[in-house]
Amino acid sequence: MQTLVIRFGDFLRSRGFALPPRSFVIGLRPWKKFIVYWLRGERVVRISRWITRWRFHAFIAPSILARKGSKVYVWGYKAPYFVEDFCRRQSIPLIRIEDGFIRSVKLGATLTPPLSLCFDRSGMYFDATGPSDLENLLQAYDFASDPFLMQRARDGIYKLINSRLSKYNTSQAGDIAAIYGPKIESAFWLWDRWREMRLSKGLRAQDRQQ
Repeated sequence: MQTLVIRFGDFLRSRGFALPPRSFVIGLRPWKKFIVYWLRGERVVRISRWITRWRFHAFIAPSILARKGSKVYVWGYKAPYFVEDFCRRQSIPLIRIEDGFIRSVKLGATLTPPLSLCFDRSGMYFDATGPSDLENLLQAYDFASDPFLMQRARDGIYKLINSRLSKYNTSQAGDIAAIYGPKIESAFWLWDRWREMRLSKGLRAQDRQQ
């Protein structure tokens, strides 16, 4: 069926009629309506996170294939496996979304929209099991030949440090040394959200076995 849809789309384009591309946002919770503001200029179609494999292949996949140039957006690594398989087989851009490096004053659990988002076609910045767009950029870009960008980076670092902002900004400033005492060794604290995606993706496979 998908082959027929592709041929039908090619036929329409050959006759000078093409269906406009869409941005299919799959699986985001209903309260994350803010995503449309980040995709300005794109025609957004939101798909429920509870979509079944049958319904996706029967209705959504043909629409994606018929509209050449369409993209699929998912939140982190929470996309249904059949969506990722489809995008990989059909060479459809799959773009992962995550909170950016400055989240907000409050947490997402309070349904507070983020102040920044990361969009990545390769992976996510916290995923040590594979590359990300950010990693590829840092490795390949010639920063030395772009003094304007480097100065913007220095200015940004200065403003960030002096504003005392971090990813989460829900608490008052405090004296860490007074709370925890002097730091005598490094430690990694695994708290009650041990299923956090950044923990499962934060180590390479060989490191997780140690």
